[in-house]
Amino acid sequence: MFTRDSQDKETLIRVFQNGKRRVEPDKNFRFRTYTDGTLRAVLSERYATINNIWYLETLAELFKSIGGDEPRISHWRGNADTIYGNILIPDTCREENDSDYGGMISVSNCEIGIRRLSQFPSIFRAICMNGCIWDQNSGEKIDKVHRGDIDLNDLRERIAKNIHDQIPLLAKGVDKFLALRSYEVEKNVKLSNIFAMVAMENGFSLGQNGQLAKIVTKFQNHESNNRNLFGIVNSITRTGQEYDNAEWVRFDMVAGQLTNYTEQQWKALQSRANVMEEKAFNKAYGIAV
Repeated sequence: MFTRDSQDKETLIRVFQNGKRRVEPDKNFRFRTYTDGTLRAVLSERYATINNIWYLETLAELFKSIGGDEPRISHWRGNADTIYGNILIPDTCREENDSDYGGMISVSNCEIGIRRLSQFPSIFRAICMNGCIWDQNSGEKIDKVHRGDIDLNDLRERIAKNIHDQIPLLAKGVDKFLALRSYEVEKNVKLSNIFAMVAMENGFSLGQNGQLAKIVTKFQNHESNNRNLFGIVNSITRTGQEYDNAEWVRFDMVAGQLTNYTEQQWKALQSRANVMEEKAFNKAYGIAV
């Protein structure tokens, strides 16, 4: 709304100086900048850097060491500070009637303290280029905080073990994902209630312009022939691609949790949705009474 002038700059300097006078004089900081001097972050000396280049080169080396080619990348996002992406595993790809499916590893890292280094098994459906972080517990999960002394050799071994452990699980993940088609919505349960229940239980925003409404729209436009948990999961992962990186990953994780539902959990979700009060339903969809 405004073009900042010298008075704005002077105000900012005064606010900074006022805060600085309360900082312990012997406290050390780590400053992260671009080469042009742009300040990226101010971090405590406890922050430990895991460089994105090191992580990417490590992944490339590990894939070659197990007989693969350069990693094939999908859903790659990020900037000079933070990376998010999925690495496809070619040996897990399979062709079904509606699309190609396969396994991948969801990876992320940040050099300015926004996100941990993490690796999770994920699966994809090529027709909508979506991912689904389907099992956060199996194998050797990588979730490394940028703090303290970091032994890069040890971290490299953990990354390698994660890759070796996850590859055999990915085929199982695809099977599990495709099996969601058998988790059909019962005739006496409104699908709109299920979407509302999923949104409320997983922190999706509500109302006419909220994330719930977008998920329902994705279902109507792309998944209406799948009146089952398979269609619901795909609607969530399709929607997540429209948001920023953190939300995109969160949507994929929620989809993964639903992918792991047992038949009993699926029935319980439908039961909760079936007894949803009208007031809660109206609030979820932003319906004025």
